[in-house]
Amino acid sequence: MGETSMSDPKQYTTKCGRFEVGYIATPDDMAGKLEPFKPCWNVQYLFDGTQEFFDTEKECLEWIKEWEEISK
Repeated sequence: MGETSMSDPKQYTTKCGRFEVGYIATPDDMAGKLEPFKPCWNVQYLFDGTQEFFDTEKECLEWIKEWEEISK
């Protein structure tokens, strides 16, 4: 589904170019704060910046599928 970024193998933009998925392992891996911090996955819709945080990459991919269903 995605292409792995050369700079961080745990972050990639989907082939369609509309979403970015990444793993946040430490607070330094993100802009802003998430308190209390725990490692998580983040997915962002690049056209408007909408984003969500999940425990697993699979949940991110399910969220993307919901967006794709809405756009049909």
